[in-house]
Amino acid sequence: MLGLPSPTGCVSAIQIPFSQAVCGTLVRRYKRFLADVRLDQVESTRNADNLVTAHCPNPGAMTGYVQPGTRVVLTKASEGSKRKLLYTWEIALTHV
Repeated sequence: MLGLPSPTGCVSAIQIPFSQAVCGTLVRRYKRFLADVRLDQVESTRNADNLVTAHCPNPGAMTGYVQPGTRVVLTKASEGSKRKLLYTWEIALTHV
């Protein structure tokens, strides 16, 4: 279970079931289905700046959600997955 992201951190009291969730900051979204995200925690020694490319399953404009600096939650594919992209963008945090 992972809590919903909050402005001060990645987790709050509301629980949602993502077993492989990681938090980060959106760098950019491009080509409708791709997003570059800087992860909060180091996932690999190969990537010193913690920048990963994630699949964005929503091909729409997502106006208001795609601003650089938006806090996002990604899920990581399971070990042995044959996906081209290891991460999927699941949640974007906006301030209402």
